Amino acid sequence: MTYDNVKKMIELSLKKKDILIQILRLTTTQAGTIENDNIDNLSKILIQKEKLMEEIDILDRDFLSLYNDIKSEEGIDNLEKINIEKYANIKSLKEIVTEINTILNDISMIDRNNTIKMKSNVDRIKSDLKQVKEVKRAYKGYNYEAVESILIDEKQ
Repeated sequence: MTYDNVKKMIELSLKKKDILIQILRLTTTQAGTIENDNIDNLSKILIQKEKLMEEIDILDRDFLSLYNDIKSEEGIDNLEKINIEKYANIKSLKEIVTEINTILNDISMIDRNNTIKMKSNVDRIKSDLKQVKEVKRAYKGYNYEAVESILIDEKQ
């Protein structure tokens, strides 16, 4: 039973890895989109990433369920204590999990940079809007509409 559960966990992990690679690509594309101020494309990318993350949530729930089953079957509190000689596929699982963690770290690093760029863009836009408001206020102050009056000279 444990061997089969580990096999299922490997399958789930491989699916998760594939999805994370897609998210990594989208996150990298997102960086360029932020630099180009392409808000429409950025929105599409974020929607795609959200859908992929929802898929990962499902995989993670299934993985955790299998993980808990193995812990209770083997009487252990984590997979580090499982006998690798008895379950050779544990080594493969650990390797895949390591690859997943590497991809997650890459995504996290790019996301941090993207967040910094977005904050910078928002600050720049705020500054631009503030300047527009100041110019508009100054324009109103100096360019008031004069009410034209007609003077009639009655002395002739």
